[in-house]
Amino acid sequence: MEINLYKHETLREAALLAINNTQSSPERQQQLLLKGFGASQLSAGQDLLNIYDEKVATQIRWQNEQWAISQQMNIALEAVEEQFKLHVRVARVALRNKPEILHSLKVDRFSTRQWECVRQAEYFYNQLAEQKISLKVYEVSDKELRQAQTDIDELQRLKEARIDRKSKAEHSTQEKQQAQEALRIWVKDFHTIARMAFREQPQALEAYGIQVQAKV
Repeated sequence: MEINLYKHETLREAALLAINNTQSSPERQQQLLLKGFGASQLSAGQDLLNIYDEKVATQIRWQNEQWAISQQMNIALEAVEEQFKLHVRVARVALRNKPEILHSLKVDRFSTRQWECVRQAEYFYNQLAEQKISLKVYEVSDKELRQAQTDIDELQRLKEARIDRKSKAEHSTQEKQQAQEALRIWVKDFHTIARMAFREQPQALEAYGIQVQAKV
């Protein structure tokens, strides 16, 4: 069965077989040299493999960071939303006799979309501060309200960080795919030359992972 050079594991394996089995055998090096494949071509393959491994590692790094930040952001998002709704309920009680002030906070209803709810919360806390509305009598301290604003700022920072990691993950994926294609072409070319160099040596071809058709 032919090696699938479009899969990560089999591509790396094919490249390593080509490089290691050639480096370990001066005789194979000589036979390949006769077909135009010398030390510079072998070195180029090693460089391509190193670059590919580096791009794969970078892609994994950014994807993992994106996932970790997303998890952290989702937890923070739920906490901000829960705290906001609690404070709104308190404000509705505290300002029940001041409908015009309550209306100015724009919390007649909660937004059903999370990030719109966050913007709603940000406006709510800013208005409480600007209008110097206190909820202390209902055991919600000014410090707690300031912390709620800080939590929203941190949530926005996490959102920006997630966007950044997502962008980097997408860019690194493109770079990995380019490196993968370059390595695939190198391995494919090597296999073509190896079939010519070792056409009478099926064991050598098998050592490179190259399928040998049985003679009829």
